[in-house]
Amino acid sequence: MRFGFCMAVESEGNMRAAAACGADYVEANFKMLAEADRAKQKTVKDLVAACQLSCEAANCFLPGELKTSGSERSDAALADYIKRGLDFGCELGLKTVVFGSGGARQIPEELSFYEGMAQNIDFLQRIALPLFEQYGVTLVIEPLSPAECNFIHTVKEAAMLSYAVSSPYLAVLADIYHMKNAADGFGNIRDLKGIVRHAHISNPQPFGEMKRIYPRLGEEYDYIGFLSALTAAGCETCSVEASTKDFAQDAPLALRALKDLKVTED
Repeated sequence: MRFGFCMAVESEGNMRAAAACGADYVEANFKMLAEADRAKQKTVKDLVAACQLSCEAANCFLPGELKTSGSERSDAALADYIKRGLDFGCELGLKTVVFGSGGARQIPEELSFYEGMAQNIDFLQRIALPLFEQYGVTLVIEPLSPAECNFIHTVKEAAMLSYAVSSPYLAVLADIYHMKNAADGFGNIRDLKGIVRHAHISNPQPFGEMKRIYPRLGEEYDYIGFLSALTAAGCETCSVEASTKDFAQDAPLALRALKDLKVTED
């Protein structure tokens, strides 16, 4: 398993800390990729090159105002935004984009579930995936807990949407935090061999004002169960996605805790 961090790749201090502790890659914010001006693009490219860390993944795919269904959806705005993000992202080594985006993909009250599902399928087939195929980047559907979105809560639901769309550039992400909150068992990951292509990990238990924090000890949560299921499913990359008040301190502890685990496919 290769491990990275969801982080602000424009932060020099955090990028250098990620490189120093042995991260395999970094996961950027797609909104930053899509909205960066030329000056910021140059700063980020220089920093990624200096730290010798590929920006292989990006999360936070669509902002809430870019709806994928309903009367507010703008196909032209969606296509323009996605193209801008992929243009810059591919200069940084982008391979995977995470489609969580609860605000964007939320099915509005004006639509039935069936209508919302149909419009999300149309968005993927006609707007998003032609661009992802053009750039050779994979889009992974992230199940979100029911409190965050009314559409796609489990890895198997995400797999069904992927199957309905049917593109080699569309797959599924498993996030330990959302799986906990949706009561989605790790065994469901094992049933999806070949379709779970990326993952997010954290200590999904609340800590003060933070919903999820960086792992610190291998035994504090069932990380072995999660990572073993991912390994059995053929997933090769997993990013730490959590809150931290001191990235330089918490990142090496998280990476050491995860890499020291005895993970098997059994």
